[in-house]
Amino acid sequence: MKQIEIDDEVYVVLVKRVTDFNQKPNDILRDVLGLNKSSISAKPESEAVEKSPLLNFINSSQYRSRKSGIEKYLLILGWLYRYQPKKFEKLADEYQRGKRVYFARDAKQIAESGQGITIKQIPGTPYHTLATLDNRQKRIIIGDVMAELGYSSEICSQVSGTIEDSNIKRSHSRKLLAQLLSEEKI
Repeated sequence: MKQIEIDDEVYVVLVKRVTDFNQKPNDILRDVLGLNKSSISAKPESEAVEKSPLLNFINSSQYRSRKSGIEKYLLILGWLYRYQPKKFEKLADEYQRGKRVYFARDAKQIAESGQGITIKQIPGTPYHTLATLDNRQKRIIIGDVMAELGYSSEICSQVSGTIEDSNIKRSHSRKLLAQLLSEEKI
């Protein structure tokens, strides 16, 4: 922001044009000069700060230091629980896709919904979650949970987008494992 000097007469005229308590001299000058009012509140990108505490969290060193999709998945779910425990509880108790159970207070309930399942405790919550998911599925579930908790699609997309693909295809990893096991027998 630049500063300019004005004489007393100009200042008095500016003050007389004030129509709102929060109006600043810059706002009045923009009006007099016919400049776009929408750019009044525009901030340079470096100054623009998202007001969502969740976006602040995913930009924190605590979150950004996590590399694996499961770590990020668990941290996001834990954060959502801490900020909206009642809504999260209701959602977690009802959330299901197909026959799979994705959230439960009792890990056994998740285990009984399928085979070859890995279950993890959601940090800071009484809940467990199905962890045998690829990162695409984790993004979908995070998006579903956030949407149910009232987050905008833009914020849902930003948050779920932090869980990146591992670029490992399950069928490919199984073939590699089989190949390694057969090489060990030789």
